Amino acid sequence: MMRLPLILMALPFWIQPAAAQDWNNLATSEAMNQVHATMRQHMIVNPAEENDDPQPRRPAARTGIDPGYTVDPTIRRKVQQALIDSFARESEDAGEELAQVFARHDLIAMMDRAVAAMGLRSGDVIDAVTIYRLAMWGAAKGITTPQPQLSVTGLRAQTAAGFDLAGAGLDNPAKRQQFAETLLYQAVLMDLVSERAHKSADQAAIQGLQGTARRALLASGIDPDRMELTGQGFVTKR
Repeated sequence: MMRLPLILMALPFWIQPAAAQDWNNLATSEAMNQVHATMRQHMIVNPAEENDDPQPRRPAARTGIDPGYTVDPTIRRKVQQALIDSFARESEDAGEELAQVFARHDLIAMMDRAVAAMGLRSGDVIDAVTIYRLAMWGAAKGITTPQPQLSVTGLRAQTAAGFDLAGAGLDNPAKRQQFAETLLYQAVLMDLVSERAHKSADQAAIQGLQGTARRALLASGIDPDRMELTGQGFVTKR
């Protein structure tokens, strides 16, 4: 988890722990399915991850593409609207509440303050993938404290070494921003919901969120039952 107390105080809104179905609808939306597929297909995590194949996978292409991007407000609004639409398909009220949250609060700026101590930031695809996987891993495992810095640094380095930005089609700043901010909003919202569930000791919500986060990790290429997070990033348990 990222630990976002400022958000918890600032946003007494729709996202109660019991709203697990709303969250699951967002986590399995078309936008997230596309992001997960991109991560799974163009990320090297561990040579033996898939089907216990001992043969190393082909290294990611070194394209020299800068993973950074300058924020375009139009693209950010597009990402926000896609998330609002995902919630609204399950609950119109939830969609309206999320729209109000986006209008009143800069969630990504709040997240930046929370992750700065980890050496992470928005505006960078590699950092976004790292932040997303940390959030989903924490929720899936029921972890309520930040990961050790060694693990964060290792995961970030693993992501940088293994993500083929060109193969993923992230060859211009607009595409990188849309991809990264879809992940960042998912991460900060999952952290919010999970922290609220743990604070209220809502075991049903905690278990539901664990299942959702686990499915998200699996969809993006991480098996939380077979892997562990270490100073080298995600590695298969021995």
